[in-house]
Amino acid sequence: MSGARLLSRRWWIDHMRLAGASLIGFGLICATPVAAHPDGAPWGSADPVAAENCASCHFDNDAVHDSDLISSTGWRPLVRSGDQFEFRLLFQNRPYAFVGMQVMASVGTFEAEQDELEAYGAQIRSNAVVGGVGGWNMWRFVWTAPESVEEPITFHFAVNKSNNDQSALGDQIHFRTLTLYPDITTESLPPLR
Repeated sequence: MSGARLLSRRWWIDHMRLAGASLIGFGLICATPVAAHPDGAPWGSADPVAAENCASCHFDNDAVHDSDLISSTGWRPLVRSGDQFEFRLLFQNRPYAFVGMQVMASVGTFEAEQDELEAYGAQIRSNAVVGGVGGWNMWRFVWTAPESVEEPITFHFAVNKSNNDQSALGDQIHFRTLTLYPDITTESLPPLR
């Protein structure tokens, strides 16, 4: 084999090895699960009409608006100043086992009743993906109405039905909105003059 041909062949083999190593490295990087928000979803992501909502990051499947898989207990449709509601947020998670959630209210404050939750004013979110029991997930938290309730109060619930691979792929976001109204009774009205 001539010297030029041997150098050409070595050059080609060296470059193919380099290309192969690069592809293997790229494949390992892509195969590693990456959490876009390892500290939890960004605050304010539960509103389905917001430009940056949960479905903005978890885009692999279409979001489900007004999802029948989300339900809640512990609230009344009429609210008075300072009322406290002990919410139970339920999500039917079949066939997936892992979910995360975020809730935001137009006013008031949340308080977490579980280690897997963190509250920030009128918002609360899960800070860990947890499995359910019997096809259901449940989160417990307290919401306190503000000192003055004069307008309807809107709650946005968002649940990530996750495949737990810590990526945006394979997940589906479920949204539900709840509106509570001021309790205007004769006791809360000023006296007639």
